[in-house]
Amino acid sequence: LLRRGLRPLHTLARGAERFGQGSYTVRIKAIAIPDILPSINAFNKMTQEIETMLAQAQQQNAVLQDAESRWRFALEGAGDGVWDLHVQTGILQLSKRWKEMLGYSEDEIGSSLGEWINRIHNDDLPRAIESIKACINGKVDTHAQEYRMICKDGSYRWILSRGMVVSRDAHNMPLRIIGTNADITARKSDEETIQHQANYDPLSQLPNRRVFYDRLEQEIRKSE
Repeated sequence: LLRRGLRPLHTLARGAERFGQGSYTVRIKAIAIPDILPSINAFNKMTQEIETMLAQAQQQNAVLQDAESRWRFALEGAGDGVWDLHVQTGILQLSKRWKEMLGYSEDEIGSSLGEWINRIHNDDLPRAIESIKACINGKVDTHAQEYRMICKDGSYRWILSRGMVVSRDAHNMPLRIIGTNADITARKSDEETIQHQANYDPLSQLPNRRVFYDRLEQEIRKSE
């Protein structure tokens, strides 16, 4: 009689143990014992609610992953490399295209922030860091900066980096900042060519009248 009376409790305990191990679909068959039945019903109701919540969470996660995949595809389809910085941990996720711009394969660059910062030209590094900090601290809405980055072969390429904070915690502290890197080396080269043609004689390569007047105006300002 004692074993028979304890059997429902053992069944309930085994169900709770399976639930604790991650089997959220477990259900216990109702037993017509007044003192045990409410506990069984409460247990079954709890597992049903949790199973529903998990299904909804998985569905939402799938929607978010799909949206992020399409977003990354759209950005990389334009030729930009995507970066995703987890601010509080310093973990940096870089897309395949981001690494290809500098001549690296996907497994040659790690996930630390130094992988990015250490490749920026020393002359450009202070303003690049200042721009990112201003975005993280909320001084500006978006980070946008042009700077040179060293490639695997030792050459430098001009990069336009843009980004913005996409999530903050309950205290408004930044959690993630996501952005893109675009290769603007060709544009920079064209700008330098146009600038040179506008200010230097094509035959002698000496400064022309425009440069002379510009320097003269600067000297007048200094003397004043």
